[in-house]
This record gives sequence, C-alpha cells and structure tokens, in this order.
Amino acid sequence: MDVSEAASWFATVPLDGWDGSQWVSNVAYGDFHAYDRFITERTFGAKKRIFLQPDDKRLDVAAYPVVRTPDGKQYIVLSDNADIEGVSRYQSTLLMVEAGYSADVVEFQTTTLASGQQSSPTPVTLSTSVCDLERFSVDKSDEFSTVVYGMFKIVLPASITVDTDHELLIDGAYYEVQDVSPELLAQAIRALKRTAA
Repeated sequence: MDVSEAASWFATVPLDGWDGSQWVSNVAYGDFHAYDRFITERTFGAKKRIFLQPDDKRLDVAAYPVVRTPDGKQYIVLSDNADIEGVSRYQSTLLMVEAGYSADVVEFQTTTLASGQQSSPTPVTLSTSVCDLERFSVDKSDEFSTVVYGMFKIVLPASITVDTDHELLIDGAYYEVQDVSPELLAQAIRALKRTAA
C-alpha cells in the first residue's frame, strides 16, 4: 500500500462547499485531526482545525473558500499545503477556522439635501459572509462613560471586498474596520467595536 492509498482509507468526512450563492454537496473528503493547542496559539482545537484530504478527493479552495461539515459547522479555509511523496502530491493539509458568525459589510452613505446639507448617514449592506470573530482588547472611553470600545480580529474569506471605509455588522453591533491584512486564502480584519453600555 502506498501513502496515497493510506490517506484515502481515512478520508471518510465529506465537506459541502459554498460557491458564493449555494451549498454544493460532497465537494471533498478527508479527516480531521487533533492538534495540541498548548504548543500553538490558543484557538487551535477550539476554533482552528486541521483537515487532511487525499489528492484525488481534494477541495478546490478557489471555488469553495467556505466549507460545511456533516454536523453543520462552517469553516473558512485559511491555507492549503501539499504533502509530497517523492515528486507527487498524495494529500493536502487544510488549516480551517470555524466561522461561527455572519457579517454584513456595510457602507454608510449620505445624499445631498435640497438645502445643500448632507443627510444623516444611512447604512447600505454591500455583501454578507460567514466570519470568525475574536476579541483581543477592551477599553472604556475616557470621554464618554457609556461607550465601550473593543479591538477585534475578524476573519473573512478573501473573496469578500472590505476596506477601511466599511463597517461590519455582526450580531447587532457595528465594527469599524481599522486594517485589512490578506492571508494565504483569507483576510484578517482588525476592527473597533462600538456598543452602548
């Protein structure tokens, strides 16, 4: 038995892929592996997962940047690394993060009134996607005691257009986009949350 046959033997977990408009069933097969969260960042094992897939059952990560497991959990694919034996690829290792939230990419638009004044900004939803949300700091405002600011890292698929002129609406709260960093197959957004206390 060669290595590719062994990899195929364990590929029993089907993945559905999101193509941007609908779920497509069984786009890839593979198996999840445990990862020791004490030797890496804290999200491993909690939200981040390793998925091994044989080459003949490999996910097309360009077509399906978001996948769903049989238990209904959704994941954003962060990276796809080839495992090579000799000169041929026998399996791929996907790094995925669980996407437990939905984000609306919002742009606040104004119009010029008859008086020449600008109208109050109106939120316009540009797109919607699943995302991962992680807080890494929280501060109270020195100016207003009723406002709490928190800095968050939000992971979105690379196909979603977002920049620092946008805000993200997640679970009823607005997040001001401060910085957008492209990653291998996704993008990491640093955002400031604004909520009334």
